[in-house]
Amino acid sequence: MNQALPTDRLAVSVDEACRILGCSRSTFYELLNAGSIASFTIGKRRHVAVEGLRDLVRRAVAAGSVEATSPLSEPKEDHPAPGRRRFPRRRSGVDLPAAS
Repeated sequence: MNQALPTDRLAVSVDEACRILGCSRSTFYELLNAGSIASFTIGKRRHVAVEGLRDLVRRAVAAGSVEATSPLSEPKEDHPAPGRRRFPRRRSGVDLPAAS
């Protein structure tokens, strides 16, 4: 299976970008939310510039690796850190009274 970057296209879909990078959709969206990859929409479909994928790989090689919490970009203020919950977990489906 050939996973080379398309040379005749300026942008690819999220699925194609995941296939090219070899990562899952959730990892890809973590990178998007962290600002490591830029994207744009046409209608309802999200696209990623092929040059943006090349830049990501160049930075990853220079830095040694890229993660959603990588210092390549600052996380957005309106999103919690990846893997962190916005709300506390409820136990057994029942709200417990606060400890006094």
